[in-house]
Amino acid sequence: MKLGRTTASMTNFMLSGYQNQPVVGMGATELCWTDRHPYTVIEVKSANVIVVQADDCVRIDNNGMSEDQRYEFKANLNGRKAVLRRAKNGRWYSKGGMHNGTCYSIGERDSYHDFSF
Repeated sequence: MKLGRTTASMTNFMLSGYQNQPVVGMGATELCWTDRHPYTVIEVKSANVIVVQADDCVRIDNNGMSEDQRYEFKANLNGRKAVLRRAKNGRWYSKGGMHNGTCYSIGERDSYHDFSF
């Protein structure tokens, strides 16, 4: 299975297909190569354009360099903002689209750090 250019993680690829109708306050997740970063939907411009803002997160487990990671999330009013557009495939991407943009999962806020890189 080809995962695509935006991720090398099966988990991130699966999450990229998990999409809800966005509403302000809903969680979102930036799906990087293998890492994930939490965001919040702060504006719904249309059915296919939204604005998200990066959240702060703090790791709350004691598992060290483990796959088992738990985080607490908090809104960051000064967090980085990104305008997302829904592609024809139903997934949400930042500027650059599905070939050059970052993919986001809408409806779930998550964080993960891959210690193998």
